[in-house]
Amino acid sequence: MRWAKRWLLLAFLLASCLFSPPVEYDNTRSRWLALSAAVDYGRFEIDSFHEKTIDKSFFGGHYYSNKGVGSLLVAYPAYWLLRRLILPATPGVPEPALLYETHARFLVRVLTTSLPFALLGAAMFLALAKAVPARAAFWATAAYGLGTIALNHAAMFSGHQQTACLLFAAFLLLRGERRPALMFAAGLAAGLAVLVEYPAALAAAALSVWALGGRGRAGAKAAFVAGAGVCVLTLAAYNAACFGSPFVLSYFVLGDDRFAKQAAHGLVGITWPSLSAMAKLLASPSRGLFFIMPVLLYALPGLAAMRREGKRGEAAAIAALSAATLLLISAYVGWHGGWTFGPRYLVYVLPFLAWASAWAAGGRPAFLALLALSAGQVFLAQVVSPHTPEPVVNPLAELLVPLASRGYTAATLFELRGAPALFVGAALWLALAAALPFVVRGLPGPAEPQPAAAWERAFAGWGACVVLALAFVRSPNPERVRCIRSVLLADAAAELGDVRLAEASEAESDCLSRRAP
Repeated sequence: MRWAKRWLLLAFLLASCLFSPPVEYDNTRSRWLALSAAVDYGRFEIDSFHEKTIDKSFFGGHYYSNKGVGSLLVAYPAYWLLRRLILPATPGVPEPALLYETHARFLVRVLTTSLPFALLGAAMFLALAKAVPARAAFWATAAYGLGTIALNHAAMFSGHQQTACLLFAAFLLLRGERRPALMFAAGLAAGLAVLVEYPAALAAAALSVWALGGRGRAGAKAAFVAGAGVCVLTLAAYNAACFGSPFVLSYFVLGDDRFAKQAAHGLVGITWPSLSAMAKLLASPSRGLFFIMPVLLYALPGLAAMRREGKRGEAAAIAALSAATLLLISAYVGWHGGWTFGPRYLVYVLPFLAWASAWAAGGRPAFLALLALSAGQVFLAQVVSPHTPEPVVNPLAELLVPLASRGYTAATLFELRGAPALFVGAALWLALAAALPFVVRGLPGPAEPQPAAAWERAFAGWGACVVLALAFVRSPNPERVRCIRSVLLADAAAELGDVRLAEASEAESDCLSRRAP
């Protein structure tokens, strides 16, 4: 088990640290602007550089990031220490300093996102190994870290993976002995997760019901409420300081007209759950949870097995937070998440689904085939780009492979670009795969529980459908897809100063003047 834990920790850390998206787009850029404003200039406003993002709020004549304050709170200590101990501001760098310092962003992202992601993997494996055979725990954990888009977001300062780590930390704390100190920490983690991503409130509520239900000690329950209360007070103070009232969220005063029009529908863009959006969030090639990550299908029989084995509270909490999040996001006018690969608003649900899958997952051929199919899609996004605009129906075939063939790939830790990034990714996979037989062979315990044969036949059929869709499904407007590829190539060329990418952009399409994919 010691070697399995080390393999998982190293695999998660390397896979998330080696690659970085070549271009920072608005979702991450807005968070970097807020962090730089707070640490480098001692303010919340981003007035002097608000033009650098459309993800902003406007109130009282000032611009702010429209993201939750949680990412700022999580990253502030790390960036503050870096500024004072390792990376002082470079003289002559324009505002915001952080946006022009790649090394500073890399270190902050690793400390606040990639490293917690790796530690989550190790903690998941150790906790699972106490509940299911060690081999099942290993495969379920490996599927989470290498076969889901959690890996993509562990390489970005998007906030989604930070929320996932915090919510899952609360879950693990609630599984143990519910002493007041641990319950306070669980409440604090759940509350901070909501501060990072406000839509995580429903998932946190599901955990809260589990924490406060039953016959637990009143003092422990009060401690959980107190931990969450610290975050509520923090949010109220931030809202009052920036937006004039403790009850006004950044989403209520959006500073970009496009987002403001979306937010005018219902409650900040949330109306009623849409069956169409739900189907696409589950099964489409561009945003489908079970299309891009079919290995998570094992969570379905896994939840049933958890209930049979007396884990009713855990199973109910996981099912409730997953269903509530899916319903919430399907009711949001921007359910697709904009420029992203996969359902980014569901990232914080993924560790819980992986946890449930451990009760049915294992090293059988059907599971390994779905894991390979999942990991292949996710890792291609990792070594090329996780930014895929929503009009692209089949990002793998229509965007990622064509971009890679034109030299557009992620930046690596060694600052290699183009074909070397693909080489680094292949080398990483080969190294991990070479060690895998020795790691798995040493795991104790019998073969993991078998799901019903009907489940596995259904999963195999779905995997075949995924492969066929990747091969044959295409967007109805190929010219628009070419335009999108041209825009992405042009953005990377401008960011990296790469003439080859600029030439590839011009060869791809003449639609740059339209620039509205």
